[in-house]
Amino acid sequence: MKWRLLRSEPLLNTPWLRVFRNAYQKSVETVVEDYYLIERSDFVLVFAQRESRIVLVRQYRPGTDEIYLGLPAGHFGLNDSSPIEVAKRELFEETGLTGTMFEVIGKLDPLPGYLKSRGFVVKCTIAEGSCISVRDDEILEAVELPIDEVVNLVRSGTVKEMQAVAAILLAVEISRQPD
Repeated sequence: MKWRLLRSEPLLNTPWLRVFRNAYQKSVETVVEDYYLIERSDFVLVFAQRESRIVLVRQYRPGTDEIYLGLPAGHFGLNDSSPIEVAKRELFEETGLTGTMFEVIGKLDPLPGYLKSRGFVVKCTIAEGSCISVRDDEILEAVELPIDEVVNLVRSGTVKEMQAVAAILLAVEISRQPD
C-alpha cells in the first residue's frame, strides 16, 4: 500500500538541497510523524569508453572522509535541460575529454526511501585526446583503465561508490548484449 502524505514541513531550502519533515498515513492504524525527506537535483554518471577502456576519476568525498575511484559525474545546474548536456559538461570538466554518440542507458533512484534525486547513466565514446587530471577542489586524478580491470575493482570493493558500481555494471551488461 502506498503511504498517504499528511503534512510536509520544509526545514531547509537552498538551490542545491531541500529537506522536509513529513507525516504519512502508513496504514489505517499507523501514522509516521517524523519522516525526513531530502531532495537534490538530478545527476548524471558518465560511462565514457575508448575501445576497451573507460574513464574514471579519483576524488575525495567528505561524507565518508575517503577518496573514491568512480565515474565522471555531476548534478544538473539550474539551467541544464538534459542528461546529455550535463554529461558532456561533466566529462570535459573532470577529464578534459570530449565524447561522441552520447546515449542515456539507464535511470537510477539511489536511496529512494529518503532521497529524491534521479541518476541518469549516460554512455559515450571518447572522441579523441588524452585524459588529463583536472585538479580542483573535487577531482584529484582522471585515468583510463581497461573495462575488465574496472569490473575486478568493483568485485574487490576498490570501486565502491554505490551509484558508480551500479552504472558500471549496467553499462558493461548492456555492452555484452547482442544488438
